[in-house]
Amino acid sequence: MLIPDRITAEWLRKHGACEEQVAAVEREWPNGARPLLATALKAARLGFHIDWLAPRLLSAPALAAYREAIAPALAAYDDAIAQALLSQWQAALTAQADALSAGSAAPTTGATDEHR
Repeated sequence: MLIPDRITAEWLRKHGACEEQVAAVEREWPNGARPLLATALKAARLGFHIDWLAPRLLSAPALAAYREAIAPALAAYDDAIAQALLSQWQAALTAQADALSAGSAAPTTGATDEHR
């Protein structure tokens, strides 16, 4: 697989990138982005979906190594998301239980009496 000298809007479209990301790359790098570490770091800080590039730029062995390298970070991310979600669910359930105990339970679906 040949890594391009520059990742341009044309290259991104050819490889199936979403138009939102293509437009963002065009704004940030009108002449295309060089595939360098500094570019990848900047793109990540700007919120670009750089993981999308991996299977389109890397050879099969390099992609396997990449996936192995990021696996611990992805697992930690998934754990953090699960913990945050669980915390929010617990807070919502506690608030709901408190409201029920006080006799003023709010609808959980957002429906009003008129729509029930």
